[in-house]
Amino acid sequence: MKLENSIFKIITDSGSGTGFFLKGYDYIITNYHVVAGFREVIIEDNQKNRYLSKVVMVNSLVDIAFLVVKDMPIVEKIIELNPNLHIETTQEVNIAGYPFGMPFVITNGIISSTKQIMDNRYYIQTDAAINSGNSGGPMIDEDNNLVAVVNSKFTEADNVGFGIPFSDIQSELDNFTFKDEVYRVKCISCNNYLEKRVKFCDKCGKDINEKLFNTVEKEEDSQLTKVVEKAIANYGLNPKLCRVGKEFWEFYPKSNVIRFFTTNGEDSFYANSPICSVPKENIEEALKIINGNKVKPFNLGIYAKNNTICLYYRIFQFDVTNDVSRDEVMHNLELFISKSIKLSEYFIQKFNADVAIESK
Repeated sequence: MKLENSIFKIITDSGSGTGFFLKGYDYIITNYHVVAGFREVIIEDNQKNRYLSKVVMVNSLVDIAFLVVKDMPIVEKIIELNPNLHIETTQEVNIAGYPFGMPFVITNGIISSTKQIMDNRYYIQTDAAINSGNSGGPMIDEDNNLVAVVNSKFTEADNVGFGIPFSDIQSELDNFTFKDEVYRVKCISCNNYLEKRVKFCDKCGKDINEKLFNTVEKEEDSQLTKVVEKAIANYGLNPKLCRVGKEFWEFYPKSNVIRFFTTNGEDSFYANSPICSVPKENIEEALKIINGNKVKPFNLGIYAKNNTICLYYRIFQFDVTNDVSRDEVMHNLELFISKSIKLSEYFIQKFNADVAIESK
């Protein structure tokens, strides 16, 4: 069983974090601050498959959230929650997750403190490397027992990271018994869960931060976004699972990655797909195809930095402002997806090229 099979990248329009399954539980656990303002987020596994998940519980005081995913295949859950786990300083721990949104990595360190006090709460402190994107990921011991959920590091210090103790996670799991997909906010004073926006808890009277019910204010989709996502949908893909930022889409229709994006300060829109590595056999014939300019309106080129053949396409954003060019752009984006797949298969089969390093 592989640890990475039950640990996921969590993607929102605001950035990315990490979440994970525990053995015996159906929720993906992460930090509240990773999903704050969202009711639905994207989950990406280690094979770069994506799924939509719903946020069903948030506790802002503990900084914990639970997510449910309906369409994900059954995964092996190997991280265990042992209520009797004993931890001590200098004990080795591993941090598993997706720092900076990069592929899955594990870092190692020791427990520096089992009861570090911050903001009137206890945290587990470690010297293991923790970076942006690790938030919400597991801190585990050598037997894959959950020690803590990573939630922060000191930005002005090296090797000083913190996690929410496993005992707090146990309490959250014991208290939350709902089986539906309703978004609920936990009162920070009692174990009551609130489904609707209120100012005070109807059980204990505690003030409720109404911002916990807010969702990130989404800008109206630009004309460009509408065109791109219509093209993606026409191809048979879910645009929600492809969007990874404002006017940025990244997806895998097969093994090769496709990116649609704009660049700040420019009036251009780009489509790019690394289709394979430069072949080692029949290189002259391959170069004739690359330089033959026979894939109009697209272009083939070689990205020298990693010796990769790329298919690319550039348009001006104002090309989506009138009906004629808008329809042409939409058609070309659909065509770009299929052309990327066919070219990748062609170079791999004909020239024995390797898949691009960015591929699945």
